[in-house]
Amino acid sequence: MDGERGIVVSVTDGDTLRIRINGVEERVRLLNIDTPETKHPSHGVQCLGPESTAALKSLVAPGQPVTLRYDKERRDRYDRVLAGVWAGDTFVNAEMARLGLGEPVIFQPNVRFYNEVHAAWQEAKAAGRGQFASGLGCTPGTASAPAQAAPAPQQFAAPASKPAPAPAPASKPVAAPAPAPAPKPAAAPAAGGSGPVAGNTATKTCPASHPVKANDNSGIYHLPHNQAYSQTNARNCYATAAAAQAAGYRAAKR
Repeated sequence: MDGERGIVVSVTDGDTLRIRINGVEERVRLLNIDTPETKHPSHGVQCLGPESTAALKSLVAPGQPVTLRYDKERRDRYDRVLAGVWAGDTFVNAEMARLGLGEPVIFQPNVRFYNEVHAAWQEAKAAGRGQFASGLGCTPGTASAPAQAAPAPQQFAAPASKPAPAPAPASKPVAAPAPAPAPKPAAAPAAGGSGPVAGNTATKTCPASHPVKANDNSGIYHLPHNQAYSQTNARNCYATAAAAQAAGYRAAKR
C-alpha cells in the first residue's frame, strides 16, 4: 500500500492520536470524520465521547505500525497532521464511522476519504450502531456528564423528651405584619447574541437566527450558499460571518 509508515504512540480521543513518523512524534487528526468531544474546553465531555476514544484504542494500540495517506493539505491550523490511517487492511477513519461514532465531515479542500467514510456512516445508521442506537441515555452532540447518585438519607436519633413547660401567661394579641411587596418579574434571559450556539447535530441544521456554521477542526466557517454547508456539522452556529471571523474562523472558498 502506498503511503507513509508510522508507529502509534498513543490515542488522544476518538479522532486524534499521536504517531511517530520518520522518528518525529506527531499529532495526527483523522481526516473526514468528527467524533464526540472529550477534551474540548467549551464543549466538555459529549455523549459517546469516552466510547469513541475507547473504540479508537481498540483499533490502534501503542507500538502498532500504521500507514498514513494524505490529501491536499497536510496540516490544520493546530499544526496537526491530517491523514487517513490504515492499521493493516483496516481503514481506521471509515471503521470509526462504521461503528456510528465518526460523523462524516469535509475539511476543505480535503475530500479524498469523504465518500468512503460517508458510506460507512450509512451502514452504522442502517444497523443502529453508535449514535443511531436506541436507548442511548444521552443526546449526540451534547454534554454527557455522568449521573450522580443521590446522597444517602442521614439518620438522626430522636432527642430525649423533656417535661412540658408550664403554660405561659396569656399574651396580648400581636398585630399581623404587613404583607411583603410582590416580587418584580425576572428579566428575560439574554438571547444567544452573535454566537456560538449549538444547532441540531443529527440534522446538521443551525437556528434561523444563527445560520453560519463554523467547523472547529478545519477552522472554516460556511454560509448557506457554500458548497459544503449541508455536510458541515452544526455544533457552532453564528449569527453573522463577521461573528465567526471574530472567533478566529476563515471563510470557505467555495
